[in-house]
Amino acid sequence: MFIKLELWDEQPPIGGTLPRFGVSADAYVNTRASDPRYLPINLASLMSFESIEVTAVGRPGSSENRADPLRGVRVLLADGSRYIVFDDKDPVFERGLAAARQAKELVYDYGASRFMREHGLPVIP
Repeated sequence: MFIKLELWDEQPPIGGTLPRFGVSADAYVNTRASDPRYLPINLASLMSFESIEVTAVGRPGSSENRADPLRGVRVLLADGSRYIVFDDKDPVFERGLAAARQAKELVYDYGASRFMREHGLPVIP
């Protein structure tokens, strides 16, 4: 079973390193400098996740220099990679995981975040 997620790379704080997983430290994502990836993730490879506060810096496709506070989830995958998922819509991330486990289709599409639907470029599935 898979869940298709909008994954963002986390940027370390200025002059710092990424926080240890599990400390629920706030995350920063430069949404103008990087693009999300929409990838199917095997539910068995999702090792852990934690709820966090995310500051989305900039807005995609715009020259606006805004910082948007968002609710998010930091996910840790079996290969050691970690990503940020914006958890700003309904269903929330945990309900999306439950729906993916019960889905009849092989890949459950969790969909784009509300932030990207409102401020982003058109989403290419």
